[in-house]
Amino acid sequence: MADALAGTLSAGWACKSVYQDDTSRYAAIALTAVLTGVAAQGSDTGKGQALVDQFCAEAQGSADQIVSKLNTIFGNAVAEAVLGDLSKQLAAVGAAADVVKCSCKSEQTTIGLGSEAGNCLEEALCWGQEQLGWQSCGKCEVRPPVRAVCAAIPESCRKIHFKEWSKHAECQGIGGAGSIFSPSSKGFYKDTYDRYGVSIVETGDGTLVVTDPGQYACHSGISYCSCPKPMVPKWSQVANPGSGDNKYVFSCDCPKGTHPGKLTSDNISECLCDDTNQVASFGFAPFGMCPPPACPAGQTRLGGDKNSPCVTPCSDKSQGMAFDGSCCDPAQMSNCGECCAPDTVPNVKTGSCEPRPKPPK
Repeated sequence: MADALAGTLSAGWACKSVYQDDTSRYAAIALTAVLTGVAAQGSDTGKGQALVDQFCAEAQGSADQIVSKLNTIFGNAVAEAVLGDLSKQLAAVGAAADVVKCSCKSEQTTIGLGSEAGNCLEEALCWGQEQLGWQSCGKCEVRPPVRAVCAAIPESCRKIHFKEWSKHAECQGIGGAGSIFSPSSKGFYKDTYDRYGVSIVETGDGTLVVTDPGQYACHSGISYCSCPKPMVPKWSQVANPGSGDNKYVFSCDCPKGTHPGKLTSDNISECLCDDTNQVASFGFAPFGMCPPPACPAGQTRLGGDKNSPCVTPCSDKSQGMAFDGSCCDPAQMSNCGECCAPDTVPNVKTGSCEPRPKPPK
């Protein structure tokens, strides 16, 4: 108890000037959390505590030099996991060496985490992790899965560079809050450190995309998007300012012959037929997902296909209409839907018209 308390007081004195500024305080807490984690779990290059002690003995100079030392001593695995956020924190600090001194003293104190003094430090570290957006130390209830926003990307937006989307009304909101992102152009992704992942499942009904928040489940939870057939699953690059990494957003695009409409309750786009602007039918549709456009008043379409002509119905309701729109006595219509000429008659066996038999002499 006495040793732990002495360590805490020593760390507190070393951190006195650092904790007077929010930026340096957050940087010190972040670095302490990193050093404590490495000491407990080791790294990809050797034993954890020995490496922490080496870093504390050798880390001096500017923020860049200190970050370089972190990379050199702890290896790429730790560097990739923490240096992105920590580099920004240290770069904003004027006296980075003081931050290192404070963090190293604090890390030594974690040996006594079972004591009252250690508990105080543990609470401070957890508070710092939460302030920095890291995983919370406390227990939490993971929220239930939620539908992600997977709106279709209009064709006009695909012709515009993704960094310019925000300047065009029809492209705004694409890749925004509620969307599913991946650093992979194919979507599937699994972070080595269990911080985030994207899974893709192909089913008979379509494509299911699910995010795995990993260790951040307390903060973000699971989100998913169900893209039904015949809609098209698509990963499109979006702007990622301040980072050299690629970033792709998932969308459930409308199939050929349709274009996006309003967002549905499933957070996917309603698909409208290009010719009619009517909602496409993705269920049972004997004449296709897009019905043919309506004929002019007084006319009717010969078939369900949109390329079938619109014709005026027969004025004599006792007559039948052939496939070419002509009208005739049903007795003069062949099995193939052709009105036979007056000097011909339908042949029920061949389905064609043949010369009318001459009366016997």
